[in-house]
Amino acid sequence: MNRLLLLLLALFSLPAQAALTVRIPQPEPLPPLYSYYRQLLTLALEKSGEEFTIHPVALNDPQPQLALRLRDGKPINLLWAGTSGEYERHLLPIRIPLLRGLSGFRLLLINRIRQQEFSRVQRLSDLAAFTGVQGVGWSDIDILKRAGLNINAAPRHTILDMLNRNQHVDYYPRSWWKPMPNCKPPPSTIRC
Repeated sequence: MNRLLLLLLALFSLPAQAALTVRIPQPEPLPPLYSYYRQLLTLALEKSGEEFTIHPVALNDPQPQLALRLRDGKPINLLWAGTSGEYERHLLPIRIPLLRGLSGFRLLLINRIRQQEFSRVQRLSDLAAFTGVQGVGWSDIDILKRAGLNINAAPRHTILDMLNRNQHVDYYPRSWWKPMPNCKPPPSTIRC
């Protein structure tokens, strides 16, 4: 009996568990859906019933570097991103369709002078005759290649210039909510 009482007293004398601190990257400027993702995270944490704080960390790294930071747990411990086999070997995925499956829909950015060629594309096999481009390290590259498409990787800051100059790429597939910022001035030959 004394042992049980001693154990209970020891348990009640332990300090209350600290609130969960979730450290997320916060790029500048904020991407289009950042506040939506943040609201979803807040709602999920509220539904857990546990105390929490969300601490944004100013980071402008590309996704592959953010994944490395997440793996190391410094300075972030949560990241919303597309997944890949590589990420899943090193990180713990929590599969939640944040956009209810719509992020897989793609719009193609093309050079305006190629419009007639792309107007004839009716099937995936037609598109396979062209060369697409994605950012270096993006998980979409493997997915698009497995679908039978010819996809190259390039540094993100060079992609639109490559399209404008018709250099080695024919199209740039983007999620339905991403292309428009890429089409703002200065005027170019890009067509959305």
